[in-house]
Amino acid sequence: MSINVTDKLLEIALQIREPWKISDVKFSPEAGRLDIYIDFEKGTSFSCPVCGGPATGYDTNMMTWRHRDFFEYEAYFHDRVPRVKCRDGGCVRSLL
Repeated sequence: MSINVTDKLLEIALQIREPWKISDVKFSPEAGRLDIYIDFEKGTSFSCPVCGGPATGYDTNMMTWRHRDFFEYEAYFHDRVPRVKCRDGGCVRSLL
């Protein structure tokens, strides 16, 4: 498996840390747009955003939000955001 240098550079610049990773980047200079797709591996364990303990993801919802411009290009994040089950916190949405 080779490492995509552009994806790795963006992960560092945007402070995207495990279990999250950039899965795809689409750049359209004509449209003035940069789309960054963020994902995680199946079976990943997350930290519960309520109590901080380990939590298991059980379904996801695709979300898109606008980030600050990347130079003169609009930048958008697309993320498969999981809901997690926590022993103490119940069912909550995990955070990127």
